[in-house]
Amino acid sequence: MLSRFTFSNVVTTGLNLKEYKWVEDFIRDYSKFLDDKHRESFVHFNVARLHYEKKEYDKAMRLFAQSDYDDLLMSLNAKTMLLKMYYELDEMNALESLLGSMRTFLQRKKVMGYHKSNYKNILHFTKKLLRTTAYGKEQKEKLRHEIELGSVWIKQLLADASTVYVAYKKADGTNDYIAAAYELSSGKELWRTPVPGVQSMFPGTLAKGHVLLNCPVTRRPPGGGAVDWVPTIVAIDKKTGVESGRIEGRAEATPTYSLSIAPGRVVIAEGDTVEAWGR
Repeated sequence: MLSRFTFSNVVTTGLNLKEYKWVEDFIRDYSKFLDDKHRESFVHFNVARLHYEKKEYDKAMRLFAQSDYDDLLMSLNAKTMLLKMYYELDEMNALESLLGSMRTFLQRKKVMGYHKSNYKNILHFTKKLLRTTAYGKEQKEKLRHEIELGSVWIKQLLADASTVYVAYKKADGTNDYIAAAYELSSGKELWRTPVPGVQSMFPGTLAKGHVLLNCPVTRRPPGGGAVDWVPTIVAIDKKTGVESGRIEGRAEATPTYSLSIAPGRVVIAEGDTVEAWGR
């Protein structure tokens, strides 16, 4: 027996690698190992995905239009791919109709978690994209940044005279944190960098030449036991976005940290204790 999720994950990996013949063979040879209850719908969906990735839009659209998947996310993924194909083929009437039906579909579904927000963003930004098509490069660049920030949870927002610095967590169920800088006058992205190992974020600050992110990390003691939260300050160069160093405080069971700057020092409050790090 093969899990339907494993089946789809293998197909996704093959499609990402553009190994289309391999994916076709995999679907044909391994679909028989799927549970009878799910075999037809998962084979149907993944064959349609294969045609979509190969830009065989007529075949993909025909399969997706015939679909009535029991799996909620599979159905929404199929509709999202249809949106993309209608847009690329300039079938605007079909695109507008699908946007309306998807909006109604989402309104009827009450239990979707963060997925509902993600798909509502897709509808919102697709409508904006339709209005932006006639505009120039600058308007499209602003929309691109709006789309990116509309798909995240902003954790920190700092600014100086010319630049805004944003630290955010992707709103996709992962635990990936990103720091980025944008030019205030134009909205142009200046840099973007991942902040690895971070489990949460508290208010940070700006120091001369650096963005200081207040990012606790978690660590389990060598002998086992409860996970400790370790206060960590990540310093990122304001001009380049390159991480220039980290400093850590003592482990605390509960992350209650605030951050400030004194001449030559970083001052952090941990619960009922205040520490000064630096010279």
